[in-house]
Amino acid sequence: MSTPLPPVIGLAGASGVGKSSVARAIIKSNHAGFALLPSNTAGYQMLDRLLAHHCDEQEAEFWLSDWRERPCPYLGGRTVREALQTLLTEWGRDQMGAMLWRLAWQAQADRLAASGLVIVNASVRFEDEAQAVRDRGGLVFLVTRAGMAPASAHRCENQVIRSDARVAVEGPNGVPAAARQILEICGAS
Repeated sequence: MSTPLPPVIGLAGASGVGKSSVARAIIKSNHAGFALLPSNTAGYQMLDRLLAHHCDEQEAEFWLSDWRERPCPYLGGRTVREALQTLLTEWGRDQMGAMLWRLAWQAQADRLAASGLVIVNASVRFEDEAQAVRDRGGLVFLVTRAGMAPASAHRCENQVIRSDARVAVEGPNGVPAAARQILEICGAS
């Protein structure tokens, strides 16, 4: 008999290592009851609302996913990644207060967890976000990929996060293998 999964699984690591892909693989596993809720959800929602003033829903979705590394004409020629970094860090953390995004995430996570879902946070960028995962009985995993450097020198890409375990995305089956390893460490059978 397997032990219950932790209520929150947090994924930390540099952009591009596969955190979101690993999170999707965890959610698609045969284990029911997962909800994807990255720390940066509120920031994405704010950018989505801004983009809605400039383009249709389908184009906005492309900017927020596939095109997030391209210069965006609706963001002054900056990329969505740059917009998120400054929105979440310089504006949110520095101007409004370090707890702004964490409190928004915690409120959503607590509502989802109350319904019995296991939260998968694919965007743990700062130690206080990792602590919010642990405070809810969760585990934080550092996701790595050989040869991957942070996408930028921005401080949100270069934080040292204390992790409970490290998993590597390696080779063509690296994402599903990393997801299986995380689930095994969490006690899923």
